[in-house]
Amino acid sequence: MLPAEVPAILIRKSGDYPPLWDKDSPFIELMEALYLRVREKNKNAL
Repeated sequence: MLPAEVPAILIRKSGDYPPLWDKDSPFIELMEALYLRVREKNKNAL
């Protein structure tokens, strides 16, 4: 299975600061890092 060309594409649709996000750092930045960590950790499981 090939990695996504654009990490967190669904999350990107909500923008950097969706209504549920009240932090100073962009939500997309956090979610991209999370997606990459999950993919790396589970790459041998697929």
